[in-house]
Amino acid sequence: MTRVLLGLAVILALAAAVVRRPTTIDLDALARDVDRESDHVTAVQLATWIHDRRPGLRIIDLRSDSEYTAGHIPGAEHMSVSALRHAGFRPDETIVLYSAGGGHAAQGWFFLRASGLQHVYSLRGGADEWAAKRAWRGQC
Repeated sequence: MTRVLLGLAVILALAAAVVRRPTTIDLDALARDVDRESDHVTAVQLATWIHDRRPGLRIIDLRSDSEYTAGHIPGAEHMSVSALRHAGFRPDETIVLYSAGGGHAAQGWFFLRASGLQHVYSLRGGADEWAAKRAWRGQC
């Protein structure tokens, strides 16, 4: 957890340096979302969104190139955490981030939410949880 928080602090510092404009981030609101666990989506929920072709859904795989090539969630786009800033997300999109165990996805969630995007989620349990759930295979 300490590594995740340290990573979030580094990302915010880099974002502040690059943006070059005063930004107010409601850290209390972000903390409340984390406490309520409204920052996560489950593998089953994501499978439903994919199956239902949820409008504006973007799934972002933050794992390494080799992990992405070995297999990824249907429709997932591959990018690094540092590339999130230039991804051109629209405010009306629903963005689901995932990584192997969830650490990079949590960092990306914080970065995108701090950037003002509201419909951002990380996949609970990451790619490991997705791979463990086989009930929806063939449905999405």
